[in-house]
Amino acid sequence: MRAGQWLLPWAIFTGCMGAIAGCSNAPTRSEQAASPKPAVSSHAKTEYSKSAQLEENLAELTPLNTSSKAKVQEYADAEEVVGKTVEYAVESAQVMAARTQANIPQARPLQKRVASAARPKPVARRLSAEQQRLAHLRKRRHREWEAKQEEARQRAEYQHRLQAQEAQLAQSQAAARQQQAQAAAKQQQLRQQYQQQYAAQQAQVQRQQQMAQQAQQQQYAARQAQVQRQQQMARQTRQRQRQAAQRQIAHASKRSHVGYGGRGTGDYYATALSGDFAGYPQLASFIEHMVKRYGFDRGYLYGVFSQVRNRDNVARLWSGNKGGSATPGGWYNYRAKFVTPENVQRGVRFWNEHGVHLQRAARRYGVDPEYIVGIMGVETRWGRIFGKHRVIDALLTSAIVNTRRSQFFFNELENYLLMTRSEQMNPLEPMGSYAGAMGYGQFMPSSFQSFAVDFDGDGIRDLWNPVDAIGSIANYFAKHGWQRGQEVAVPAVVSSSQYATMPDGFKVKYSSSTLASKGIQPRSGSWSKTGRTHLLALTTVPGGNKEPWIGYNNFYVITRYNHSNYYAMAVHQLAQSVKLSTGAAVYASR
Repeated sequence: MRAGQWLLPWAIFTGCMGAIAGCSNAPTRSEQAASPKPAVSSHAKTEYSKSAQLEENLAELTPLNTSSKAKVQEYADAEEVVGKTVEYAVESAQVMAARTQANIPQARPLQKRVASAARPKPVARRLSAEQQRLAHLRKRRHREWEAKQEEARQRAEYQHRLQAQEAQLAQSQAAARQQQAQAAAKQQQLRQQYQQQYAAQQAQVQRQQQMAQQAQQQQYAARQAQVQRQQQMARQTRQRQRQAAQRQIAHASKRSHVGYGGRGTGDYYATALSGDFAGYPQLASFIEHMVKRYGFDRGYLYGVFSQVRNRDNVARLWSGNKGGSATPGGWYNYRAKFVTPENVQRGVRFWNEHGVHLQRAARRYGVDPEYIVGIMGVETRWGRIFGKHRVIDALLTSAIVNTRRSQFFFNELENYLLMTRSEQMNPLEPMGSYAGAMGYGQFMPSSFQSFAVDFDGDGIRDLWNPVDAIGSIANYFAKHGWQRGQEVAVPAVVSSSQYATMPDGFKVKYSSSTLASKGIQPRSGSWSKTGRTHLLALTTVPGGNKEPWIGYNNFYVITRYNHSNYYAMAVHQLAQSVKLSTGAAVYASR
């Protein structure tokens, strides 16, 4: 564009000057017609041909970039504008010259014109100017061509450098790939070496573990063999001890063992129910219940109950017992039935005969042995008074005639039949109380199922066996919370009249602080902390004073055996008397 800015004024100026010169030297019409057109010199033709050739050469040049293309296009546009401007200026000058010539009158020439050979000075000047312009244009195009050549050279050099860099990059990448391949191969080799080492270590560890396991197994086998030898020796020792104990038990119970267990349930059978209770629907319903629930044979039960007798004396005893617990004459009369010198001596003899089992029960169940002896003394005089009624007669008669407690006795009869079947007893043989209590401890059949144990190891629980009875009574006390070595009951001293009107007995629980605030203290002066404290007021004579005692937890446990304050106190005093008389008969004081 800059070339166009100075080329255009220059072309207009040149054109105008040429037109003026043409006007001043323009020939007349006749001269124009007569004289030929001036011939262009060969030099001018040569310059024009060079200029055309230069333009063709410039046109053939390949542009280096879009900026060079734009510049060349600008130059071409400028030349076109200049050419058109010159043509327009020449045409304008010729038109003006023609108009001037037409208006100028014909005249004689002032002087003779120069010959045609000497006239081409204006053309020469124009050609010189055109040559200069073309020379300048050639130089400019030559510079552009050189710039393009330089740019092409630079492009070629850049491409060469780029190719060299790409070749170098490719070589570097190939080298890097080769290094990576070498590194991968080395890693693979190291991995294989590590795996081989790891496999060797694992194999060594496994061998060591196997050796350790074998050693442990050998040690374990040796220990097991030693333990087995020790166990075998212990079993043999226990067996010898058991045999000795059984011999001692057999010797100790030879005179007093009345047991019924292990003799068989008896061969009874009947097709229908007969006997004293044949017409009672309660019994028929009970038999069906035992058949369906426990799988008893119906014919067997028909045979058994056909021989059960309705005992009138049992019925009379129940009719005379109105459920009261009062004893005529009070505590002293009740005590006189059990705590006597004769009973104390019998208790000492029983202890001496069965002391081994009493101590064994004390260790196993945590129950003081004198209270086991006391229970047996109060209940059966240590086996002298089991009862004179067949248990099955007493239970069935009680279930029929004692309508208030009929269901209770049918439940006890159910447990009795289960006992005779499990312990292989003839149900028509065992003897007990009129209420159906059994054995040394006078257990009811339901208590047998819950607390009876086989304490002599013969496989049979037999409450008529003194050894099984010892273990069963101890188990009963233990399960009801007996605390070995703690006091049962102690005499009390009273310093207040409130004592006579206070509720008493095992059903009323006091704290030691409450009793102390009422003026009631243990005679020893110290309280036992057993969790339960009871005030016991034992009537001495009807309408007379009451003997004050303080009962503790173990006293309450005895009342679980029989719900009576007198009963529990009788057991306590008899047990203490037997304990004190083990070496010499000492009658327990009040």
